[in-house]
Amino acid sequence: MFSHGRRDSRAASTRHSKFSLQRLVPALNSDRAVLPAVHPGRRNMSRVSKARIVLLAAAALLSLTVVAVLATGAEWSRTIPFISSPAPLVGYSAEELKALWQREVNAGHYPSRRPVPKEVGLTARPLNPAIPSRSKIPNKYKALTHADAGTPTEGSGREREYVNVPARNASFPPRPPQDSIADFDAVLAHCDYNAGKYVRDCLKVLRLGAGLDVGRRVRQGALNEWKYVYLETGRPASRVPQTSYEDTARDDDPEHAELRRVSAQPIVPPGASPSPSPLPCDLDNPRLFHIFWALPFTDKPYMALLSFLYTQNTARDACRPQMWVWVNAGPGITTDGQLEARLRDSPWAGPFLHPRFHDAIQFKVWDAAEQLDAVDELKDHWRGVSVIRSEGRVVASGGRAAVDGMSVILSDMVRFVVCHRFGGVYLDADTVLLRDWEELWGWKGAFAYQWSRFTRYNTAVTKLGRQSQLGAFILRTALRNGLDFHPITVSKYMKEANLEPLFTRLPDALFDPAWLNTDSFQRDRPPQPFFLTYGEFFDAQAGEPEALGMEGFFRGAFSYHYHNQWQMPFDRVRNWPELGARFYEGERQLRQAARVSPGRELDGEATVDLSWSTVLKRTFEAYVRGERPNMYGEWIVW
Repeated sequence: MFSHGRRDSRAASTRHSKFSLQRLVPALNSDRAVLPAVHPGRRNMSRVSKARIVLLAAAALLSLTVVAVLATGAEWSRTIPFISSPAPLVGYSAEELKALWQREVNAGHYPSRRPVPKEVGLTARPLNPAIPSRSKIPNKYKALTHADAGTPTEGSGREREYVNVPARNASFPPRPPQDSIADFDAVLAHCDYNAGKYVRDCLKVLRLGAGLDVGRRVRQGALNEWKYVYLETGRPASRVPQTSYEDTARDDDPEHAELRRVSAQPIVPPGASPSPSPLPCDLDNPRLFHIFWALPFTDKPYMALLSFLYTQNTARDACRPQMWVWVNAGPGITTDGQLEARLRDSPWAGPFLHPRFHDAIQFKVWDAAEQLDAVDELKDHWRGVSVIRSEGRVVASGGRAAVDGMSVILSDMVRFVVCHRFGGVYLDADTVLLRDWEELWGWKGAFAYQWSRFTRYNTAVTKLGRQSQLGAFILRTALRNGLDFHPITVSKYMKEANLEPLFTRLPDALFDPAWLNTDSFQRDRPPQPFFLTYGEFFDAQAGEPEALGMEGFFRGAFSYHYHNQWQMPFDRVRNWPELGARFYEGERQLRQAARVSPGRELDGEATVDLSWSTVLKRTFEAYVRGERPNMYGEWIVW
């Protein structure tokens, strides 16, 4: 959570830099630029005045040109290359990078038909068990395998069956088929901003391809081309040995023991019988969400956890998803038990300690020294780092005190450490989940998403395989550069090493669908809802959120990132948790602090327009109270 304000302040300055000329030429703030008029009869105008007019006219022309370019959505900024430091950021040799590519592809961590960049220098096609054989390439993907773009991989995996997700009824969408996989080559074909695709069109493909518009679909387009969810069928052409979790797990590591435990024991709701033959879990790619927070707990991580319960399939017979909340608890709290004792008194955190959620949500103490010492790539070296950097700038001297105390850069490091050590997906805490991630768990590669219109990464969502070669590369390279895990610096690492295809940069539409609009792009065809700023998520919306409900909120996106806004309450009228009688004590505490007795907040509320944030909060809470099903028509079992 700590790096967001700093990071987005820079992003904001970037977003508004195109308006800097307006401050120099105030007339350009209006709809029509008006330059100072010259009286025709005034022939003795000073040279200074004439020069000033010429400069103003030139500035106006330049400004209007920039505005015209921006209005077209042209990616003018993409022509500015990343500038590395005089010394290479990456300490890997060409042969080591070639071997890294070879191992990652052979391990099934590259489920894409896109070729390996020719700069890598592979002379033979690596065997790729994550894609089918080349003999059955759909026509729409044949261009990706053209040898001129690089070295294609040799598919040796199972065939793919692209599915129409069946609906149970016309009221609720179905969950994705178990063990389904998202084809990101297909997603990029419809969603890549750099190829001129719109977020609005991408969301349509995402929701129709996943069956989210059940009962609301109208006839349109070549829907077969919109399929991106597939199941693997048959047997692979050949098998490539892969390092399993059990081969490398450290017996003395309690976190690894916990990972084995939760993956092996399914949740079985009361009255249900366990599956007679539960599917085995992929322990290199566990269904783990990680978020990071510092006390005190607030409504922001509370909403992230509620959205997890509302959308994810925590009642799976096997391989159920979990949310691990890493808490930077501060002095005096060194164990998970001490942390839980502290959280029980928090109205926003206490409810999630209920036994009903124990197998879905875990709170864990973040101890930087313990975590870094548990990672082979860092344990013998991090204490010797002389300076700590963020985005290339020195921010502190090295050593444990700096790692523990520099909260502003801590979350940048946490995401890569926990994902490399345990596997899974890191989410910034200012994220709300909007749908089941089943097909994303099935995709065995690594990904983050695009930083607005720029061809670099935003790691607010980061997926890495456990102890992958790519994760090891990022950790070792960041260590070489002063533990610099800032997303812009990570973007430079990937670009310099020709590893960008291995760390897929997914479109904003999947996880941050408002970003381009808030950056003044694609406003001619915006998605629903249409936000000009991130603050509008928390502002009343003239009845629209209540009328449309959650189904009208960026339908198709996997999550929504509201970029900080820490000071904005999710619910201005009821700024407390409303989870029912089981958890009323925390609600009572906050009601008393606000001097609002039960029922008082209802006076006149019927005429209050609610914000999108409020509608989402009350929807999630109603599910936990047992008053409504979740988005898939499933009721909570107490």
